[in-house]
Amino acid sequence: MTALLSIGPLSFAMMPVLMIGLAERFHWSEAKCGLLATIELGALSVASISGLYWQKRWNWRPLAIAAALVIIIANLAATQLSGFAGLACVRFIAGLGSGILVALFFAFLSSTRSPDRIGSIATFAQVATQVMGYYLSAWILGRWGLSGLYVLIALITSALLPFAKWISSGPVIAQDSGKRPGLEALRTFRARLPGLAGLLANAFFFAALTGVFAFFGAFGHGVAGLGDRQIVNAIAVATALGLLGPVGSYLLSRRAGFSWPIFVSALGLMCVLVLLALGGYGYFGFFTLITLLLILWNFSQPYGWALMVVVDEGLTVAVPGAQTVGIALGPSIVGFGIQGAGVAGGAWLALGMMVVFLILIIPLCVMSRGSAFTQTASPAGR
Repeated sequence: MTALLSIGPLSFAMMPVLMIGLAERFHWSEAKCGLLATIELGALSVASISGLYWQKRWNWRPLAIAAALVIIIANLAATQLSGFAGLACVRFIAGLGSGILVALFFAFLSSTRSPDRIGSIATFAQVATQVMGYYLSAWILGRWGLSGLYVLIALITSALLPFAKWISSGPVIAQDSGKRPGLEALRTFRARLPGLAGLLANAFFFAALTGVFAFFGAFGHGVAGLGDRQIVNAIAVATALGLLGPVGSYLLSRRAGFSWPIFVSALGLMCVLVLLALGGYGYFGFFTLITLLLILWNFSQPYGWALMVVVDEGLTVAVPGAQTVGIALGPSIVGFGIQGAGVAGGAWLALGMMVVFLILIIPLCVMSRGSAFTQTASPAGR
């Protein structure tokens, strides 16, 4: 099931390289490239939120197979298109397939007793797949350009199909049961306010970091004066080092609680964004900053998911929807900031969104401290 999180958002994971490919092939502005990413990730958000309805109604296995086929076909179709409208349509369709796969993983996560540990494993698998994609894309981008990257995504997604029989069928409930699983969580608005605040916090967190992540290339070009190959190689190595994040969160799971890892990671990320905005760095500074950003992001992500399970288990399946709203908006917001005020403008906008995240998440961290689930425990008790 963790493979669903690796393959589902693969186009998002490869977004910096895809942005470079789009700019090289079509000579589009940062804002236009960001808009294309927003369209695809907006579709991912809509599809993942639909999990509130089908997570306990439909069989997960055929749904995963269908979603994977949609991603494969859409990416192959994208290689034959050159206009913005046509490319936007097929990227929207690919986003729908990706959203289903991501929602399937979170439906599984909400049913586990160790969401922080499962989240760490899934994050590690996701980043490992991303690293493999980057090392291949550095060569593919120079040889076949943007079309080669879309074919790579299709090939990696196809690797899921032979293992489909091991995907859980899910806790399907009879239609005559009279229950409305998934939607039950939305019945009492006041009781769901903490959960809704958690979803909003996830959206701001991912909008800030995705916006910067999508334009690593612009930061490398505009401030460090690097070439495309240098930037791609730096991102590939930084992403590999980013595996230290989920390793750390796995080792600390149930030992440090959820609050402190989230808070400390957020402060560290804000410091990185300030340094990116101030500029004055060369290759080594660029590499160091994006590496720190990715490590802290990957470290805090599993704790954020686990915190959501504690605050409102019923709304956990909506987490990918909230995150992809942020993912969809982040590149456009930061892209417009870069277009208007350079890369510093984009970084300051991202910092503002991280401040809002911190304001939203601190009360939830305080609430979670009284939960038995967040108390420290030995691995044997897992």
